[in-house]
Parts: sequence; C-alpha cells; structure tokens
Amino acid sequence: MKIVIATCVYEAARPYLRAFMDGARAASQGHEAALVAVLDGLADPESSLAPLAGIMPVRLVPSEAGGSDEASRLSAVRAAMLKAADASDADAVVFCDADDVLTPPALALHEAALSRADISVGDLQPIDDRGQRFAAPMLGAALPDVISPATLAETNVCGFSNTAVRRGTLRSVTQQPMPPVIAADWWTFAALLDAGYSACRADGVVAFYRQHAGNILGAGGASDIAGARRRLRIVADHHRARGELERANVAERLAADPDRLADFIRRMPSPASGPWHADAAAWCRLAMNDEVLPQRTGQVP
Repeated sequence: MKIVIATCVYEAARPYLRAFMDGARAASQGHEAALVAVLDGLADPESSLAPLAGIMPVRLVPSEAGGSDEASRLSAVRAAMLKAADASDADAVVFCDADDVLTPPALALHEAALSRADISVGDLQPIDDRGQRFAAPMLGAALPDVISPATLAETNVCGFSNTAVRRGTLRSVTQQPMPPVIAADWWTFAALLDAGYSACRADGVVAFYRQHAGNILGAGGASDIAGARRRLRIVADHHRARGELERANVAERLAADPDRLADFIRRMPSPASGPWHADAAAWCRLAMNDEVLPQRTGQVP
C-alpha cells in the first residue's frame, strides 16, 4: 500500500519538527511513503524539512486563503491539507500534526485497520513538550472497535494525528466547502461517516500527542472556567455547522452562564486525560437532562 503522510507545518511546531521527522522516518520503514505538508507560517520550510526529504518525497503546499478569524484560517489550512492529500497518488493517507510524533508501528497499524474499514482510528499517547509521557493513552475505552456517526456525535475520537483513510474517501469532503470551525478534524470525519464510509479502531497507539503551550486543544480537560467556555463554544460551532442545532444551543447557553458552568464542573470535574472535549460533552449532557425536566420554579437544578 502506497502511503502519504499529511500534515501542516507552522512556527509553533518548529521545536518539535525533528521529533516529527524522526517519527515519520521510523514509521515509514518497510513502506512506500511520502509526505505532503501544508505551509501555515513556517519560515524556511524547505530547509526545515530537508532531513526528511532525503528519506522520502516531500511536497510543500501553500495554504488556501482564509478569513482573519481563527476558525476561518484554521479550516482553510485543513482544507488545503485534505485537497493536497486527495491529489496524491497514494492508496492511503496517514494524518499527523507536526508537533506530534508517529509511533514506529503507526503505518502498519493503520494499514491493517484499512483492510477492514475505510477509516482507521488509533489511540494517542500524551507527551509533554520534552517528549515525556505524562498520562495513560488518551482514548482508551472511549475508542470503540467500530466508530459510528452516533459515537462521533458524542465524542470526537478522530483527530488529525491518530487517523488514516483510504485516499478515495476524501473526495466526498474536498468537493464541498469546509465551514469555519476550529475542530476541523471533527467536522471532516463526521462528514466522511455521513457519506457512508466505515471506521474502525487500529490495534494500538499510533502517535505521541504533544501537550504544549501552543496547543489550541489539548489532552484532558479544561483547566479553568475560561478554558471550559472556549471548549463549549468550539463544540457549539461544530454542531451548528452540521445543523445539529439543539446540541449547539445547549453548548452556547452553558458557555454564556459561567455560574451554572462552575456548578457543572464541580459535579463532573474534567478528566486528566481523554478526548479534548469529553468534559464539555459531559456538561452538555447534564444541561440537556436538566432542561427537559419540568421547571416549576423557573430555576435550573
């Protein structure tokens, strides 16, 4: 199976590029592999990625023009990455962000899973900015053997560092505009499942997921009310982009009510590890349960 590793390269990832390239080199041993990298502000990308270019073909692609807001810019970058991967001649696309690191068996694990399904989803091992492990694998039991649309609606287990797809699946998302969402991975894989493609669990950890100051979304839960409100708004934007208005409205109402949110956080604290929005999803479920109860006093329980 011919594989292309798809990524985006940006300045905040510069300190981690060597580890990313070392991981890609180790994972690609025994495979016919190439790299496609969308440029998102990394200075001197040719020289920065030169060590990997000596090992495999490397293609650099400019990002698409996006809006000035964060969501529009990020979705434009991800859309360019998907289109570049779709335009390759590979059989499969393995995604990995430039601040993360593929594990040595990642490509083999994805290839095995892609023999059973159109989309492969592996687990992630959180590491800190020095590359040290600090928690158990991120997804664990939250990652089922078969990932359904209902699973993904509740919990985003599909990121751009732990997934691979058969390249032919991407046409269903590259031929439609990506909405301005920060969680572009969530939108992409939800759209692929909507199109009828299948997704299964890869049998192991496929990447080291780096937690550092430049992360927009990290492993585990939000550390404060401001972080929790930000996550809820990202969740709301995702559901609104998909037309899931009830879910979007619940998340927006909760984000706009910090006192109620603080109560929910006390009732259900954020986990130390897990999908980035697992806490936000849990709070939204609490809110939905509360809101369907008869409110005789007009007070939220």
